[in-house]
Amino acid sequence: MEKILEDTPHLFLEFDEHRAEAGLITRLEAFADEVSGAPKAERKFVSFVERKKDNGVRIQEYKKRRFVLPYFADHAFAFAGAMKGIGIEAEVLPPPNEQTLAFGEKFSSGKECHAYSIIAGDLVKFAQGNRTGGEVFYFPGAKYACLLQQYGEGMNYLLEDIGICDLEVVAPPADFLYQLLGYKGLKLLWRGLVAVDLLIKAACEKRPYEKRKGTTDKIHKENLKEIEEGLDSHSFHSALKRCVERLDSIETQQEWRPLVGIAGDIYTRQNPVANHELFLKLEALGCEVWPAPFIVDDVDFSIQKDMVKKLMARKYHEAAGIGLLNLRKEIERWIITKNLKGALRRFREPTFKEIVENTSRYINLDNNETLLLNIAKMVDFAQKGADGVINAICFNCMLGTISGAIAGRIRRDYKNIPIPTLIYSGTELVSEKTKLEAFVYQVQQFAKKRKDTLSVTA
Repeated sequence: MEKILEDTPHLFLEFDEHRAEAGLITRLEAFADEVSGAPKAERKFVSFVERKKDNGVRIQEYKKRRFVLPYFADHAFAFAGAMKGIGIEAEVLPPPNEQTLAFGEKFSSGKECHAYSIIAGDLVKFAQGNRTGGEVFYFPGAKYACLLQQYGEGMNYLLEDIGICDLEVVAPPADFLYQLLGYKGLKLLWRGLVAVDLLIKAACEKRPYEKRKGTTDKIHKENLKEIEEGLDSHSFHSALKRCVERLDSIETQQEWRPLVGIAGDIYTRQNPVANHELFLKLEALGCEVWPAPFIVDDVDFSIQKDMVKKLMARKYHEAAGIGLLNLRKEIERWIITKNLKGALRRFREPTFKEIVENTSRYINLDNNETLLLNIAKMVDFAQKGADGVINAICFNCMLGTISGAIAGRIRRDYKNIPIPTLIYSGTELVSEKTKLEAFVYQVQQFAKKRKDTLSVTA
């Protein structure tokens, strides 16, 4: 808004219980003076409107450019592999580091969510590094009510402000991907997303019990590159088999650990920099981590919800088309799961029907899908044996905050299972360690009580 209104007198007011009337009146009077003294300027179109060219022309232009993806999650390798598989040059940047965080803090106001700051930091770091020019800085966007909708425009304005004109940020919703990748590319992307999701779960199941520390992480990195290269060279199933062989080679030991499900906003719960290495910290405190999926659950739910809506509206022809798409998607998933099933225990996600049933007492079906899926996953964790659930969210996340409010009801409905909301920002706070240790103690007590109950029942 600051950029759009830069030639127009404007005032932003924020209200809370501490707002003093005197200060408000002073600001309003100053603003009134600014308005009365401002010259009449001719209206002009703002740059974000001018950038909206014919979409078909832009898609063809994008296909000739090099795509650069920040490490928003391990799934970035699936996106890069799918792009390369249809002839688009793509590269995944290294994970965020201290320089990323420093740039993020410098080039954001502190009012944006944590994810924006980290990705903006990666953008500036890349923009000011060695590059050829003309790249597309890409990460997935959203249609739903979330600041993520504004990331692309906000970061393009940031590039303008620092004088970078040969780099463009593109963070569109899923419609753009269909136009860019086509059916062939989308099929590759779906394979990659499902595979990476399962590989993350497998790594979480192996790492706490590995005999040689560091083996699982080393193999996981190799597997991610294997998936990317397999999608690129159209040898995906061979790549998948090699991933399974690597996982099977990890020597593990028997040990009981309580199980912790990780829900939260889609970025913070997956990105180790954003959540301050939450997975590793939980494992160091004696737990096993059970991660929520990334994007895969959103795709599943959206397609099946659309099919149900078409059926209810008696648009049977359209419903049949969506049904065939869903069938094709499930066949691909079944093939991938079949290959990886032996390498992990928990591979199944809740169905559309289960999601509706799990959330019906907490939230309406027509609510924000990301919010609904986060609630559904917390319930799923509680139902399927987790000893605790963390709602990991970034500072200022609207959907994560609402999830935290609803989590209290879920806790009461499932025998007071521990479900804290952990809020992450740029700097790691001393209190985070204390909160995590207190949570793990609650998890251990909950797990012990459950084991004692099962023993008595048996």
